[in-house]
Amino acid sequence: MPLSTGDYEKAASEALGVPVKVGSARLSVLTGVKVNLDNVSVSDAKIRLVRGFPEIGSLFGPKKAFDRVELEGATLKQGQAGAAIFGKAGGSNFSVGRIVIKQIKLDGPLTLPAFDVDAAVGSDGTVQTINLSGPLTGKLTSSGNNVAFEIQAPSLSVPFVPALSLSDFGWKGTATPQGIGNSEWDGRVYDGVISGTARVRWGSNWSVEGDVRSRGVKVAVFAPALVSDGKVEARGNYSMSGPDPAKLGASAGVEGSFKIEAGVIGNFDLGRALQTGGAQV
Repeated sequence: MPLSTGDYEKAASEALGVPVKVGSARLSVLTGVKVNLDNVSVSDAKIRLVRGFPEIGSLFGPKKAFDRVELEGATLKQGQAGAAIFGKAGGSNFSVGRIVIKQIKLDGPLTLPAFDVDAAVGSDGTVQTINLSGPLTGKLTSSGNNVAFEIQAPSLSVPFVPALSLSDFGWKGTATPQGIGNSEWDGRVYDGVISGTARVRWGSNWSVEGDVRSRGVKVAVFAPALVSDGKVEARGNYSMSGPDPAKLGASAGVEGSFKIEAGVIGNFDLGRALQTGGAQV
């Protein structure tokens, strides 16, 4: 049965503080009472379908209350993700207890996979917990202006350094609207393990810094012309900054020390070294 979109647009706009537009609204009772909202826009975010499971008393009144809301075909800009996590999803005429999003896409400079979201919303409209599933798994827990997170991925291209792909990736720490404080991460690469810390600040200028450690990594990957075999252990500090987070890797600098074990030197001309007193090898 068709429904008027006006009450839903008004209640949601007041609750979220941004314009909300609904293409069409329909009430369905065949498999349980639910409201289907098609072609929804929340500011610049686009959602193909919103499926709401309402409290019966809110169906035809100005106040819209949902036990659960499911979103399909949702696309957000990466800059809007923080507002969604730290903002509110409720108001005097709009409330929701749980938000489920299938394959949300975050458009922006960073390369991120689509994933599923299951969020629990408190009575005041703030997001309490967010569970992630799909290519990214993990949990985010809100406490005031802080969000504790723990994320895992079987394989992930590091967003700030896309050329570096880690398997068995894990990252945990605490985020605020301004950035991420001390966080810890690790993953596997080139038959070894790389781990470290990260502090991230975002805005008009991004910065990422911390320490990095590696053990058991194939050294031939980094210097194939010099060393044909061996494992490297390293420890150092890194930093990168710039306005475009996808290009931070180009400005990265690392200071530290390394040790190669069981190394095999390649491309070493012993004869030339002897003839030139070591000046040429």
